Amino acid sequence: MDSEEFSQENGGLNISKFDSTIAHLIRLDMLWKKSNEQSQMGKFTQWNVVLDTIWRELSQDTKEGCDEEQKIDKINAEIIKSKTNSINFYNALSKKEIYLRRLQQKQGKGTGYKDSFDDYMD
Repeated sequence: MDSEEFSQENGGLNISKFDSTIAHLIRLDMLWKKSNEQSQMGKFTQWNVVLDTIWRELSQDTKEGCDEEQKIDKINAEIIKSKTNSINFYNALSKKEIYLRRLQQKQGKGTGYKDSFDDYMD
């Protein structure tokens, strides 16, 4: 079967032969570890770079101009204004990290889960 026949059989969708979900989650996990390292060492600029990378990973599941994009733009504006005061800089970066962690969770890529045991009790 050639790729055109495969595409037609799947409603015109091109389906990847490799599911990159696991690779995506591993990249996010590695980035969160880097984020923790940078924040603990007080390397705020590097911490922000890692958070930006996490945003790019998560943004692939958002639409351009969405609420999430507007929110991250607002937080980034706060970060820019706060760079001259280390306490404010730290607080703005913490806010960005918390927002990104919540976004990851909202997208179903986080560590939280719903115990579905009750779903099987019907």
